[in-house]
Amino acid sequence: MNIRISSSELNKIKQRAEIEGLKYQTFVKSVLHKYITGQLTDKSIAIA
Repeated sequence: MNIRISSSELNKIKQRAEIEGLKYQTFVKSVLHKYITGQLTDKSIAIA
């Protein structure tokens, strides 16, 4: 799969992945998996 993403967004993804101790591709896969399985929640909704 190929996706187009801006360099600034990719840099942010790489930073978040590093914080999580993951390679950025693994981090993106994890985020997508959490989203499609309903495990990814919006903090702004959860707080409200």
